[in-house]
Amino acid sequence: MFPVSGLQIRLFGGLLLESSGRDLPRIPSRVGRSLFAYLLLNRDQEVSRDLLAGIFWPEMPDTQARRRLSQALWQLGKVWAPDDG
Repeated sequence: MFPVSGLQIRLFGGLLLESSGRDLPRIPSRVGRSLFAYLLLNRDQEVSRDLLAGIFWPEMPDTQARRRLSQALWQLGKVWAPDDG
């Protein structure tokens, strides 16, 4: 595990996110977890949405790949802002 912005993140053996000693909710999809890991490991670089869509959904038309990227980013946002009710 290594700290990033107050989080503890483990990438090997399965993605684990921890904050203040508590596990954060699991990112539901494999591609969401892969996207998070990619963004984490490349956090010092600017990465465009077009590049991400091409990396993670190369076989899809651009519009569909961008839609999938938006959905995956939405899933990541839910980990840090879960519904309270």
